[in-house]
Order: sequence, then structure tokens, then C-alpha cells
Amino acid sequence: MKSYKYDKTEQKIFLIVGCILSVAFVIALVVVALEDRSGNVDTAGVIATLVLFFTPLPALACWYSYIDSFMYFKRLAKHGIEVPLHKKDQPFIVETASSAAELPMERYSRESTILAVITYMVSAGILIWFITYAVRFCMVGCGDAVLFMGFWVMVLVALWIVGAGVYRRQRSNEKYKDEGDPDPMRKARTSIFKGILTILICLMVTVMICRTVESMTDYNYRTKLEVKFGDSWRDHYGEHL
Repeated sequence: MKSYKYDKTEQKIFLIVGCILSVAFVIALVVVALEDRSGNVDTAGVIATLVLFFTPLPALACWYSYIDSFMYFKRLAKHGIEVPLHKKDQPFIVETASSAAELPMERYSRESTILAVITYMVSAGILIWFITYAVRFCMVGCGDAVLFMGFWVMVLVALWIVGAGVYRRQRSNEKYKDEGDPDPMRKARTSIFKGILTILICLMVTVMICRTVESMTDYNYRTKLEVKFGDSWRDHYGEHL
């Protein structure tokens, strides 16, 4: 038997702690702003700075868990399963008659389809960015650097395409199920909330990598310009080497 991922008590704790940490962060932000304006730093300012430093990550973790539990409860309710107040009172999922009844099933999951489309779009976006990057620096004579960086960008694109393929496979409702579905014969798919969060985190890393690639190539180009033209290299920026 499968145990509950969350109970109602945990969800309330996530909400309360998330609210407390968020309010504390906002208050600390105001205190630090007032301290900066006055130019005086006292004990309240030091405490507020510490609060600003330590509260964001726990607050985000609480809000993530609250939203995840909220969506989890909705999926269980879809199958007629009631979430207990405390997991220790009812450690395993109890399937009711309505949860065992056959529900209308679509062939493909909309959530997984959305995640797959988003991931494919990101892959296409990286390719478009790389084409513009390659054209820009090849025109100024940095084709060797573009070729070297292009290999790593293609690896990045391949990883995104692999991720899109995973979401695409999870579209099948015959092989995969939503997290709250009690069916033991199918694998659980990635929820749209977790999927979008994962995509956002990977997208931030991707943007950082692309900016680094562009900055390194630009630095290589500017260095060659400086060797060729000396101190007047800025006047020749954009010219072919």
C-alpha cells in the first residue's frame, strides 16, 4: 500500500511558516532600507540583515511544499480519496468506491504535453540564439571560437531535447498516471508544477551558460583587436580581424 505524501496538518504548517517568514522578510527589508537612508546601523539593522539573509530559502521551500501539497490533494480528491488530518492516524492511502471506479481517461496528458512543448520551445530558442551568435562572431573573424563553443551549446541543446523526450513519453495515460492516482500498475508522471519549476531552474542555468559563452567569445575578439590595433582597438570594434 502507498502512504500519503502530505497530510492536512503539514499543509497548514507550510502555510503558517511560509507566511511568517515572508512577513519577516518584508519587515526586515523595510528596516534595512530605513537604516541605509539614515546612515546609522544599530542592533535592529544587524538583525534585519540576518533575517534578509536566512529567510528567503526557507520561505520558498515552505511555499513550494504548500502549493505542491495543495495540488496533490486535488489529484487525490479527483479519485475520491480523502486526505487525513495526521498521517500517523491513517498511514496508507485508503481507496474508496469512487476512487476504484473507472474515470474517463484521455489518451494523452495535457500537463505532460505542455511540459514537452515548453521544453522543445526552449531547445529551439537556444538554437536560434546560437545562430545569431555564430553569425555575429563569424563575420568578425572568430569562427574558431564559435566552432569550439558551438560543440558545448549543442550538448546543451541535446540535454533539453532529452528532457522534452521524457515529458513526451509521460503523455501516455496508458503507461503513466498523475501523482494522486492510486493505480499501482502505472508509473507516476512529473506534475506540471514540478515540471515548470525544473524547467525554470534549468533555464536560468542555460541563460548563464549562454551569456558566459558569448562573453568569452567577445573577450577573445577584443583581445585580438587589442593585439592588432593597440590602444585604438575600440575604434575598430566590429571590424573583421
